[in-house]
Amino acid sequence: MIGVKPLFLGGCAKILSVHGAFVLFCLLLALSGCARFPASSPEHLQTLVLSDSVFMLVYHPYGPGLVRETNAPLPDYEGWTDNRMERDFSRMSDAGVDVVLVEVEVSTLHDAVRRQRYARLLELRAQNPGWPDIAFFMVLPHDADSGRPWSLEIPGWLLDLRLAWRPGVYRIDNRPLIVLANFGFRRIRHPAFFFIGAGDSPHSRNDWIWRPTNRDPVSVSRDGEQVWVSKISPADDLAGGLRGVFRRREDDGDAVVGALRQAAALEPKYFVINSWNNFADASYLEPSRDKGYSASRALRREIARLRSPQAGK
Repeated sequence: MIGVKPLFLGGCAKILSVHGAFVLFCLLLALSGCARFPASSPEHLQTLVLSDSVFMLVYHPYGPGLVRETNAPLPDYEGWTDNRMERDFSRMSDAGVDVVLVEVEVSTLHDAVRRQRYARLLELRAQNPGWPDIAFFMVLPHDADSGRPWSLEIPGWLLDLRLAWRPGVYRIDNRPLIVLANFGFRRIRHPAFFFIGAGDSPHSRNDWIWRPTNRDPVSVSRDGEQVWVSKISPADDLAGGLRGVFRRREDDGDAVVGALRQAAALEPKYFVINSWNNFADASYLEPSRDKGYSASRALRREIARLRSPQAGK
């Protein structure tokens, strides 16, 4: 037994040394992820020009019959009508947005009314060349049927919309951009479309990794090409429709500017801004009854300033 004890202790020491090296590696990896904002002086940000960056804005095309909470758009609306599409896209164009990421819940792909409205939006975009381009931001709910053949249904839905042949659709490598959220390890491929995965986990093997937090309005992708600017219309931690009601309107403008300047310090190719009208999460820039026009006007000024510091003054 005397000879066994040193052997046992030596084995433990080896295991602990390997374990310690692994822990140290993980710690360094975590610290490298936390230190994701480069040091930039205010003077640098004031003169930074990002003329080649693409500003994307997430857009929720709420269907007919939406029940309004306390925070309502200004002016309010019912359903996703032609008038609302024209107003929303005119406002987003005025703000300097390049691409509107139109959110589509894949569980509603076979809803005939929604499909007709998506087709109508694409028709209106073709008639209004000054509007931002359109890309689809397809979201798989966490409770969705994992056994469904999404890899067939989604490209089929896009082909039925004739998306690949329509003007005003944002393209990468001459193919319409389709962003897939919450798809995890599943991949969807089709030669007519440019699919990009998006998620909030570094283990999901997506092309764009978003790590939004409650405190930090900016998160960075794995490849460094895009930043996800989230919760730029922050609200008090109140429940339901009361969220954000008691904030001063000018606070929202300050939040927009602060978040975009954090993102600009990374000099990304893509700004993915969340969102134009997510009232459910109190993360919206659309003019509203409780916040007025402060956030949308701040967005317009800051995008103009980032493209040309002289223009934003």
